Amino acid sequence: MKSPTDEHWNQRALTRDPVKVNIEDTAQRDLELGFVFQSLRGCDMPLGGKVLEVGCGNGFTTQQIRERVAHVDAFDYSENMIEAARAYWGETNNRFFHDDILEPEHLDPPYDVVLCVRVLINLRGVEEQRVAIRNMAKALRPGGRL
Repeated sequence: MKSPTDEHWNQRALTRDPVKVNIEDTAQRDLELGFVFQSLRGCDMPLGGKVLEVGCGNGFTTQQIRERVAHVDAFDYSENMIEAARAYWGETNNRFFHDDILEPEHLDPPYDVVLCVRVLINLRGVEEQRVAIRNMAKALRPGGRL
């Protein structure tokens, strides 16, 4: 069952500028992305690397990550966000899909890197956050980075 927060994001996918749908403060987003990209460069990944992006929203970040790695699996709990991601960015060396980090069904581990930005805060409390972190860690290859 979707929470009010889940419903908010599902509706937001239909009503916001695609560049700002995940966050209105684009300066903050750019700082976050700079950190993410620096972290990707610092990873000991096999040539190219395989990344899982948890909570990809409309794919804005995914389309930038896929320029830096061999493959990105990117999912969101909002069906509308996934539809928007496919429509805005398409799928080249990435795959957009609907899934739930609390009970993931469509992952293709192992991943060299699993990342999420502003995802845990949208869960319903500390226990769900712990479950999400455990599930993300299980999807990593030995020595992978969360």
